[in-house]
Formats: sequence, structure tokens, C-alpha cells
Amino acid sequence: MDATADTLLDLFPNFDYRQPKSPWLLDYRLSNNITGAQMTAFHYYWAVGVCQSAQMPGLSLVTPRLPYCLCVSSDPKREGVQIFAEPKTAWKLFEPGSFPLLVVSAALPLLPCETLPQAATPEERQRARCNGNEVVKTMTQWASLLIPKGVMIGILLDETYAREGGWNIFSKGSPQHAWTPERFEKYIVKPLGDVLDLMELDTL
Repeated sequence: MDATADTLLDLFPNFDYRQPKSPWLLDYRLSNNITGAQMTAFHYYWAVGVCQSAQMPGLSLVTPRLPYCLCVSSDPKREGVQIFAEPKTAWKLFEPGSFPLLVVSAALPLLPCETLPQAATPEERQRARCNGNEVVKTMTQWASLLIPKGVMIGILLDETYAREGGWNIFSKGSPQHAWTPERFEKYIVKPLGDVLDLMELDTL
């Protein structure tokens, strides 16, 4: 592993993001909060568990330096990337059934919005509640890369907190999609029911 792994294990034994040693530190209001570490622990937990069990590398879209995972990104400045390509079309780079794990945390929110007019300003996008269900097609294509019983994981921005915090989440270079857990389940998870089985939908 690496220094990041050692730090995470001190905070989350066995990388179990649901069982921190100091759960009171999972509070954004605290200057020493460990919410960022929890998100990293989530990735490590699944990367280590799934890839070691399958004895195969996983594939991470955009998020680099995850254990046992190759990384695909279109950003040439991002370190820790093995393949520079558009994450949206990563399914074209590999044979179907190539990976036991697919990490989409950073790639999914950045997919282009095709529901709202391309000329819509970030402010107009903020007011509109785009369901973002055009990403279902891309997620179906990504899922083709998974082996039987393979796992797709992601950490997503909660739309409610983003709006309450006044984040301009739809500006250029920012996430183009955000859902509440309820809207994500309705517009994304359910349409994927014939492709993926839901293992966990948590609001950590």
C-alpha cells in the first residue's frame, strides 16, 4: 500500500468507511473533520476487497491512485493516470467483462448534460431540476466492462446540500449532474434495474 493507506487505516480499520474509530469527526463543521478521508476509505474498501478477491485489476474513471486499479482520465495534468482518454467512452477501450470493479465517482457527475439546452447558463441550470437520466445509457455501456458479479461504485454530490450551500455546480468544469438520493434512485437506479443490481445506496 502507501502512506495514504496507512493514514486511512488509522481512521478506518480495514478501510471500513462505515466504522470510523472517531465517528464524532464525521462532521463538516469541525476543522479536523474526517469526511474527506471517509470518501477515500470508501474507494479503498471496495478496490482492495473486490480486486483482491477477483485477482484482477479494477478500472477507475478519473479518480487516480486507487489500489489495484487502472485509471482513465482525459486530463493530461492529472498524476497517477495510466490511460489518457475520455471517460465517457472508456467502454470502447476494453473488451466486455474485463474488470471486477468500476469506479465512477468523479466521472459520472461530469458527463455532459443533454437534457437542458446547451446554451443554458449555469444560473438557468441551477433553477431547472434536470433528471440527468441520459447518463443511464453511458452507465449501461460502462457496465458492459464488468465481469459477472462485478461491482460499480460511486460517491456523488447530494443536490440538496449543494443548492443550500449556494454552490454553482453547473458552471464550466464543475459537475453537470447532481441528485438527491431519492431522485437518483428514481431516475438512474431504477432504469438500470435490468443491468445492475443495487447493493448499497447510503447517505453517509
